[in-house]
Amino acid sequence: MLDTPNYYPLLEHKQKKHTVLRVFLFLFALIIVAGGVSIGMIWQYNKPSAQFPGADIFRIEKGSTVQGVGSDLFALGYLRSKTLFQFFVLLLDTRGRVVAGDYLLDSPLSAYELASRVTSGNRNLQSYKITIPEGYTAKEITGLFDANYPDINKTTLGALLKTKEGYLFPDTYFLSPLVTEQEIVDTMTAMFDERIKKLESLFTASNYTKAEHIIMASIIEGEAFTDKERPVVSGILWKRLEKGMPLQVDATFAYTLGKASKDLTVQDLKTDSPYNTYTRKGLPPTPIGNPGLPSIEASLKPDVSPYWFYLHDARGSIHYARTYEEHLQNKKLYLK
Repeated sequence: MLDTPNYYPLLEHKQKKHTVLRVFLFLFALIIVAGGVSIGMIWQYNKPSAQFPGADIFRIEKGSTVQGVGSDLFALGYLRSKTLFQFFVLLLDTRGRVVAGDYLLDSPLSAYELASRVTSGNRNLQSYKITIPEGYTAKEITGLFDANYPDINKTTLGALLKTKEGYLFPDTYFLSPLVTEQEIVDTMTAMFDERIKKLESLFTASNYTKAEHIIMASIIEGEAFTDKERPVVSGILWKRLEKGMPLQVDATFAYTLGKASKDLTVQDLKTDSPYNTYTRKGLPPTPIGNPGLPSIEASLKPDVSPYWFYLHDARGSIHYARTYEEHLQNKKLYLK
């Protein structure tokens, strides 16, 4: 399962503090309810099971109940009493909630210790850190996971990520070494949904759909190099789109041909593809990468400017133009 600070229930949870006094008060109440059962019997059933397995991973699936988890732990030999375990869970979390995830149970634990682990999310399992850069495509993200998670099925992951292109939020994630392909996709898309919540009113107010904005944001991510440039480039591209002009962006060729602007040939610009924004008007059919929040915000909040064209010189500096003639002059000056 996943182990990242921003995604419940596969996130890292802070362990709750519980006092010894509460434990004894609970035990005292339990004795009364049970009609005089001795403390000795309670502690006996609390002790680690004699059949406690060796070091192993115990998985709690999302939506699991305390009764189900207790039954599974008991059946596998981790508990002497599933009932006592369930009581301890209720003591530690009055709503009886258990945190989903993979738990490394590498040494004998009492019923109370197991209950404490599963209610606090203390998995005792080392997380792997992986950073997804802004603008990375599903293919590039697949490559990162393939290099860092040797047990991941690259083909399966690549196919799943491809269906969510544009909606895989670029961020730093802390994941379990046992993470599955579907869990990776679910975590990244859940992060996307969480991070764009504050922009929902802008999506609603726009004349364009959310899907169109994410496609535009992915283009802005590839076309603009700084946060200062993004709103200006956004304004130019939306203006060209509304005027019925081809967008003529090179970033789409990086997505389809894997070529940077400087490597594109005249023949490349004539490629018959729905992603060729030189020969076809409008937006490409899908996002061409996974934009970060600044590019998404720029798509929603474009700057109004007199410019219709732009280019970057060899040092990465941007040069805007009001007319095509001025743009041609910039090409002569800066593209040598």
